[in-house]
Amino acid sequence: MLSNGPTSTRGDLSPFETDTDSVLPAYIVDVVVDVDAPGLEPYYSYLMQGSQMDFLPIGTSVQVSFGRRDVVAYVIGACHVDAEVTKTSHYKWVKAVFSTLPSFNEEQLLLAKWISETYLCRLIEAIRCIAPSVLASQLSITVQLAPNLEDHQTLSLSVPQAHIIYTLSNMGGSTKLEQLRTACALPAFNTVYPALLRKKLVVETRTLDRPKVIGKSIRAALPVDTYTWTDKLSPAGNRIMECLKDIHSRTQSPVAVDQLLEISQSRISSLKTLEKYGAIRIVSVEFLRRPSQTTEASTTAPQLTVGQRAATQWVGQAMKSSSERVGASSDVGVDSKTALLFGVTASGKTEVYLDAIHRTLDSGRGSLMLLPEIALTAQVVDIFVRRFGDKVAILHSRLSDGERHDEWLRLKRGEAKIAVGARSAAFAPIENLGLVIVDEEHETSYKQESQPRYHTRAVIRERARINDAVVLMGSATPSIETFYEAEAGKIARLDMPTRIDSRPFPKTVIVDMREELKINRSLFSSFMIDELSSRVSNGQQSILFLNRRGYSQFVLCRDCGFSAKCPHCAVSLTFHATAGRLKCHHCGYDSAVPSKCPDCGGSHVRGFGVGTEKVEEEVLKYLPNARILRMDRDTTSRKGDHESILRKFRNRDADILIGTQMVAKGLDFPN
Repeated sequence: MLSNGPTSTRGDLSPFETDTDSVLPAYIVDVVVDVDAPGLEPYYSYLMQGSQMDFLPIGTSVQVSFGRRDVVAYVIGACHVDAEVTKTSHYKWVKAVFSTLPSFNEEQLLLAKWISETYLCRLIEAIRCIAPSVLASQLSITVQLAPNLEDHQTLSLSVPQAHIIYTLSNMGGSTKLEQLRTACALPAFNTVYPALLRKKLVVETRTLDRPKVIGKSIRAALPVDTYTWTDKLSPAGNRIMECLKDIHSRTQSPVAVDQLLEISQSRISSLKTLEKYGAIRIVSVEFLRRPSQTTEASTTAPQLTVGQRAATQWVGQAMKSSSERVGASSDVGVDSKTALLFGVTASGKTEVYLDAIHRTLDSGRGSLMLLPEIALTAQVVDIFVRRFGDKVAILHSRLSDGERHDEWLRLKRGEAKIAVGARSAAFAPIENLGLVIVDEEHETSYKQESQPRYHTRAVIRERARINDAVVLMGSATPSIETFYEAEAGKIARLDMPTRIDSRPFPKTVIVDMREELKINRSLFSSFMIDELSSRVSNGQQSILFLNRRGYSQFVLCRDCGFSAKCPHCAVSLTFHATAGRLKCHHCGYDSAVPSKCPDCGGSHVRGFGVGTEKVEEEVLKYLPNARILRMDRDTTSRKGDHESILRKFRNRDADILIGTQMVAKGLDFPN
């Protein structure tokens, strides 16, 4: 059933309508408007000229008039309407189609509707999960002083209103609304500003800005087949031509100008001379930003263990057509294409994942690999890229907008068949999805903490159901829910109880620090200090895990009991020695460290508790020659920091790795 769209006049007709008196086929399209406002309908309906429908699949981005402004909307359905209806219809027309923007498909729309119904959120909030923000157009609001502002000088203005007018005047009389809000630095801006609109002292102009992130093009060179070499070419020109012909003969593709000049050790002037002679042709080609490239050698599958073979055989059977479902049962709630891979640490679960993906690729379908932590993503990406090469695409929050844009496009086009990433990768646009893997399925990081508050594990199982795909959930310590389903026979259970090569389990030693503190007041026990020293001396590596970053967990006045707290979150501020600041780990608020107590003026203010910074300091006290890396949110704030730290540790450039939960989720270092 179509909802009532916003009414319109003939002045709202789409520019697509070229002849208002002619009888043209038309459609009513249902769209979800990208607007945050209470009381909105799930979707609205607009008219669309029939000749445009060939370019309007589900998920297409369009521009529509909504109320008094233009907004972005997503098409979710259409039905045919008799052409005569368009002459009397009160529906507005679609203003523009963003045909160049990537769209989501019907399968992804079904998933978005399920999320909306299951987690009680608006459909547009679910659609934003599957339609990346870097690909969407956004509404831009420009504010300028009214032309007849002088006529209103006699109007009485409050001090905040006059402040806004004065600030806007100093900004040239016109600026973006967000920039004006920032420049005014007025806490009550949102309540004061509307009065200026009502008094017509300022005017708003709303426009749609196209995506800031678009495909990147570079200049590349092609050899001209009809060109005959002559002695006129300089030595540099000859080097360029030889390199260009050699690379082009192997790749059959244009060669990037920068790459060509670097390999031939030539200058751009020599290249321009060749272009002038007609020896080469310069073209513009699409350049894909790749976060997953590796220089390491490719790998091949090793001989599988008994447990690995049993698991991969189940996967192979489960990938049969839906008419041949493994263990098909009439029992309600039985999912015959989902399994718990219950394998102890170092039992070889990763190789099972790789084999399962290889089987999926052979069947012509795509795969999705989910990981709980970005730090773990960096390690797994190297493994997957070395095995599958360019078929792997990476999706996680630490990518740049350009990289996320290009990886999303590679998946959408089918150039990449395997998506590897954290929670957000669950919505990767993989065509013909055949396998979903959830590694460390018990991790709480799979829960989304902002609206819509979905659980990734449930979302991917629904997506797999829609696509008739296999789900493999791996863990050495499964969640209670998944373990119960496996025990009750609702999903399959694949056990891998032994480690590769029958390696012994690590020895665990529990030290009573109460006794240690009687001998030496240190963070570390004497046993731990001896063990660390022994490992460093023998050229071996160690990992120290503490799930708290910073130096001290809170600052306390010993005289009156004052504790520095965040004014927004009411939690204790953590002292960070590197920055010399107190920080809130919830909202990011920070402040200076008080030298005296703000309450009583006492000087006995000191930090208590232990963080990774203090652990690093303590290690250096006992092992001053040890090479140490620290991995927490403070040391991985920049792009590529995760990969850099882990790669250094894997290359044995450090003896000890200190970190928070980033170092405790399945990392594998042979030394």
